[in-house]
Amino acid sequence: DHQRAKNIEGILKSLPFVESIMPVDTNILIFNLTENISSIQFEKTLADNHIKCAAFGKQTIRFVTHLDFTDDMLTQLEQVFKTKF
Repeated sequence: DHQRAKNIEGILKSLPFVESIMPVDTNILIFNLTENISSIQFEKTLADNHIKCAAFGKQTIRFVTHLDFTDDMLTQLEQVFKTKF
């Protein structure tokens, strides 16, 4: 799950709607969105695609990977990022 969190970090770095990412050392990712998308909107779009995250304030998002998070789920997450935002 830590390696997949690092993989998500790499994906996030390439996305235009991500402003900043806190260092990823475990299975927890915290990042800030650009001002043109709210964390609530982001969280809802992901939920509509069966992906869970936690909105922290106006622009901050938290993801936590776990042992049941698969490579197929990682691929789905990347596709949602690239097609829904």
